[in-house]
Amino acid sequence: MKKIFVLIGIAVLLFVSCETITKFDDSIPQEKTARLATFRIGDVVAYNGIPVNWKRSAFKLDYYQIPAGDTLLECNVNAALGPNEYFKGNGLQFRFTYLPKKEYFFFVGQRDRTYGVFIHAWDFGDKNSGAPTKDSLVGFAPFLNIDKVTGDNTIYLK
Repeated sequence: MKKIFVLIGIAVLLFVSCETITKFDDSIPQEKTARLATFRIGDVVAYNGIPVNWKRSAFKLDYYQIPAGDTLLECNVNAALGPNEYFKGNGLQFRFTYLPKKEYFFFVGQRDRTYGVFIHAWDFGDKNSGAPTKDSLVGFAPFLNIDKVTGDNTIYLK
């Protein structure tokens, strides 16, 4: 059992050590930006109505550095909810106010029978980033108009 935890720990360290940061606007000072990692939700296709191509990578952690503040994201969601349950949908929009010098991570899940995105945040460079806890949870954005398709255990946006 101990070996399994050691192997999982090594895998997480290798995964987190392979990261890239893509800046939306190089002219904005770092202290006025926030970073988003979308590897647990899908691909971001629009930022405040501007088309973007923020694809998630399979083997590295991609951060997208944006100006802090009120932001509307549009995503194509393709997320695992469990071993045999998935959430898929194109054009999902959610708004959130991002604070400066914070890294945000998104996880699809369920709260009170409502599916949505759990939003976790850490300070830039926090050694605990990437390890969601009750303390790191800063928001929950519910999905609307979902339709659960039976048979393949996939939940789709209507």
